[in-house]
Amino acid sequence: MKEGEIFIKKYLRVIAVLATVVVLVSVFSAQAFVGNQPTSDDVVLKAAIIDQLYDDIPNQYFQTNVTEYFETAGYEVDLYTTKDITIDFYKELPSMDYQFIVIRTHASGQMSKLSSVGLFTGEKYSTNKHSVDQLSGHIGQAAPYSGSRIEKMSQDNLANQTYFAIGPKFVDEKMVGEFPDSVIVLAGCYTASTDRLSQSLIDRGASVVVGWDNNVLADQNDEVTLAFLEKMLVNGEGVPQAVSSVTNEFSLNEEPVHLRYFDKVLEIESDELLDELEIESDELLDELEIESDDLLDEPEIPKPPRMIVGA
Repeated sequence: MKEGEIFIKKYLRVIAVLATVVVLVSVFSAQAFVGNQPTSDDVVLKAAIIDQLYDDIPNQYFQTNVTEYFETAGYEVDLYTTKDITIDFYKELPSMDYQFIVIRTHASGQMSKLSSVGLFTGEKYSTNKHSVDQLSGHIGQAAPYSGSRIEKMSQDNLANQTYFAIGPKFVDEKMVGEFPDSVIVLAGCYTASTDRLSQSLIDRGASVVVGWDNNVLADQNDEVTLAFLEKMLVNGEGVPQAVSSVTNEFSLNEEPVHLRYFDKVLEIESDELLDELEIESDELLDELEIESDDLLDEPEIPKPPRMIVGA
């Protein structure tokens, strides 16, 4: 292959790869940023606070501040408390047109009946209700953790409470409609301990799902969730930046907080971005097989053959 042709192919390869990287990063940034800000007076954004803990572990301060953050960002806010959060409520949630949803809830890691994380409803468990959904494995039963680390004032309420719970199969097969590119915050234990529930919510139309990958106390859950929401809704930070910020600012029992997020487009966590793209800055030139001095070299123009005139 002629040197001039090699030069052109390398140059075009540079342009193609750089364009691909720019597009991928731009798409990720657009999805990772909260982005749901009003663009005109005609746009009405809706947010929901779903407080499954309202009866057992009430926190008016949490409700008041989250509502204020949403209103500051231009959202209309609806509040749902324990009595509202039924199996039927969760079935209809995607079709209720909320762009931002905060679910303050008990959750259970890897429930055998649901084969994954289970989100508690506010509906008390009964063998005589939702029989078909129970038999099919769409819903299960769950009781909140009642160890000594739970607030003492709530022990009597929590010890013998058993609720219906939903998991990924319920989201996949029983929910109705699609989330409108919603940001969903699952403020409860183990809600992001695996990607199964988050992936189901994303497949159902959510753009970003944020949750915990470990056990967390109610007061710690509220404190960190409030800080996270303030950074997004008031300070305008994107999901990766807000997750990173609260991770650096807070610790639980001298351990970093364990917030994770899953994104609709790339479906990766912030610290896995470069691994997913398989591009490292020091590998870029090797991938392109081009050095900066190659761009300065002009292709050699071959000389025409010497004409010999016969006698």
